[in-house]
Amino acid sequence: MGIFLIVLFTNIKNLIKIGGLILITNIVFCCSLMVGYYSTSFLFKYGKNPPPISTIVNDKDANKDIYIIILDAFSSKEVLKKYFNCESRLLAYLGENGFQEHRSLSKYINTAQSLPNIFSGAVFDQKTAYKTKDIEQMQQLLPGRYLNNFAAKYEYQLKFSSFIIDKENNQLKKIFGRGSDFTIYFFSLTDRFMLYFFPSGKSSNNKGIHEIANQNIISIKKTLNQKAKNLSVHHFLTFHSAYFDKGFKESFIENLNEADEIGISIVQLILAQKPKAKIVILSDHAERGPEFDKKDSYKGILYIKN
Repeated sequence: MGIFLIVLFTNIKNLIKIGGLILITNIVFCCSLMVGYYSTSFLFKYGKNPPPISTIVNDKDANKDIYIIILDAFSSKEVLKKYFNCESRLLAYLGENGFQEHRSLSKYINTAQSLPNIFSGAVFDQKTAYKTKDIEQMQQLLPGRYLNNFAAKYEYQLKFSSFIIDKENNQLKKIFGRGSDFTIYFFSLTDRFMLYFFPSGKSSNNKGIHEIANQNIISIKKTLNQKAKNLSVHHFLTFHSAYFDKGFKESFIENLNEADEIGISIVQLILAQKPKAKIVILSDHAERGPEFDKKDSYKGILYIKN
């Protein structure tokens, strides 16, 4: 009995130490977030040329509904083959249904830089780490002057749906109340700790990402039922789900399967109701794996059906 109590007491002490370590780590983690959270330096300049989106959406499309689907971090066929020796069901489906493959528009491997560059032509100093995630400033860059002017000129109903300009999908706003950071997929270290030891648990990170996907799909369905011409852009947080019971490659394959399902279902949905619509499937960058050659992280996707 004495030995049992000693062992029990020792285990309780160890659990208290672990709990204290988790608490301290979370406090440090939150403090580090606040440093970046209250930083508002967003250093960029507008390029001399029209934004890359102008090569996709132009006057020739003025009589069509236009749907632009952004699948975050979706890699090209070349990258999928090189690092994972796999193929994408979505990319195969697009090729079978009249989509043409084009060179990726990605010039940056971070969403906060890549999307402003694609839609507004914003140019960043690669040596300067971006820190601002200011939603109000980002709303000036997305969808950007080019698409706003195009929509006004040709009487389109413009919709741009992305978590990086949506204050309601802002996790740090809920935590700190300021609402100027778009990184909604931060989740607590406690969540990470618990899922590491109990991987079958539900990650709040995955839940938030799936909620965004569902909201986007509902939004697309609404535009399909409208009589007005639609210029509709929807950003899906593919490749950001966390699978703690799997290695990097296995986790990537899980994300790829999810992204394939989302992409195929959306294209089928649009084609069924708007078969003459222009559909663009693109990614802001490719995967950024631990063993990746950085140049391969720029090799996203761009598929277009005119």
